[in-house]
Amino acid sequence: MIKKIKITPELRQFLLSKKIYFAVNRQDGLADNCILTIDDSTILENNCLYTVSSFDKTLPTIGTHSYSATMFPTQSQIGRYCSIASDISFMSAQHPLDRFTTSSVMISGTSVSDSFGFSDACQIGGFKQVPYDQQMNDGIILGNDVWLGQEVLFKKNIKVGDGAVVGARSIVTKDVPPYAIVAGSPAKIIRYRYPFKIIEQLLILKWWNYPVWKFSSITADEQIESFIDKLQHKIITGEISEYHPEIVTAEDMSNYTD
Repeated sequence: MIKKIKITPELRQFLLSKKIYFAVNRQDGLADNCILTIDDSTILENNCLYTVSSFDKTLPTIGTHSYSATMFPTQSQIGRYCSIASDISFMSAQHPLDRFTTSSVMISGTSVSDSFGFSDACQIGGFKQVPYDQQMNDGIILGNDVWLGQEVLFKKNIKVGDGAVVGARSIVTKDVPPYAIVAGSPAKIIRYRYPFKIIEQLLILKWWNYPVWKFSSITADEQIESFIDKLQHKIITGEISEYHPEIVTAEDMSNYTD
């Protein structure tokens, strides 16, 4: 269920204390008396950054060490270590393609149909409108380590796999496979970041579940084969274990509002 909560000084301080940031340099970036729209399932992992410019904000689920300069629908999910540019947008209502018309007035319960008085006319005239899922509130799902360029346009309900890259101004109408680089209108696979054998190993390894800052003897520009070997060794020997970041839930946020 989607709910709206008012931003209060107490909520701002609570989120800041949990390392949930809405401005760079670890600032809260929220304005009192403005509105956060959340879903009951919304979860924020600590050390995430959501730098959207709107005073009122819709909050998706966001994983640790991800940042977004774009506001997402509340039912979206953003994994860990994602890099999301500004001005990304999402297609609005979907329309039926297999009916005699794509017009929304033929769909029962739509605001367009009610605005024209079409529903009332249908009741008198005998025409039967039929419901259709226009996916109005649906979001998208991003895996971990996803990079989205500026001004990407997404169809609703898209899933972007772990490690994928979406080029700027792409129009994404289909799911994006893990570690694929896609671009264009409509977006198509340009290439994969690594050979399939490496991708399989990375998807099993799930490095984002571990505290990267403790990857001693590993550098940010480590060759991918060496990275996999070294991290696998650390995991097998017990030198490193999975990281479970502190989370903030929708219920937590609701406790700090009027």
